[in-house]
Amino acid sequence: MLLLDLVRSFKADQTACRKVRLVWAVRTNDGLSWFDNVISSAIKAAPEQLSIDVSYYVTDTTATLDDGASIESEKSKPGGGGVSRNTGRPHLHAVVKEFCGEQGTVAIATCGPNSFNINIGIAVAECELAILGGTSACSEIYLHRETYSW
Repeated sequence: MLLLDLVRSFKADQTACRKVRLVWAVRTNDGLSWFDNVISSAIKAAPEQLSIDVSYYVTDTTATLDDGASIESEKSKPGGGGVSRNTGRPHLHAVVKEFCGEQGTVAIATCGPNSFNINIGIAVAECELAILGGTSACSEIYLHRETYSW
């Protein structure tokens, strides 16, 4: 998983990354259990200087967030970070816009259905236009997309 690789690279002083935001959307709470051990391990293993912020979204709004969700709220670090749980879908445009509000270089990696990746691509393109226009805090943005379907 990319998150574990970033933590290992940070510890080995092989990355300039200082902040990670993971937005994870699943249909049901059962979907959270697929990677909860990996994500929890990465958060616990991360040094305090690496801020990791995880936002979970359960898109089935009839589900309660406690059913089947075994991921516990992880430590909050002085530099930020933590875990939040939400119902519904993440507002992708707002998430990307928030990322682009960060100073320096921003990298976005996605994996989802084609419509998801198209929406992310549109938001990143708007960010690139803001960079070109000198109105964005970030100076560079990279996008890596992977597509899956059911």
